[in-house]
Amino acid sequence: MPILRSGYKTVRQDKKRRLRNQAVATELKHLSDKIEKLLNEKKASDAESKIQLLSRLLDRAAVKGIIPKSRASRKKSRLKVRLNRLQSAKA
Repeated sequence: MPILRSGYKTVRQDKKRRLRNQAVATELKHLSDKIEKLLNEKKASDAESKIQLLSRLLDRAAVKGIIPKSRASRKKSRLKVRLNRLQSAKA
């Protein structure tokens, strides 16, 4: 428990931030799972639009400090590689 009054405010702020960050992280996770499912089902066109959306969300989360920038870049890169492999296999 905080001793100073400002400590109580910090605890409240941390709680709000944690909830906000968890909501964003959950959204990213759910969208990633949907993309994985689409890639496994070999639905490249649907996956491509979802990957574009996820890329924007990952960049936004990285800028806000919710996830590290390197993790966002790595996730985007790996998904795009899988998508390109799927599209080249179809061609």
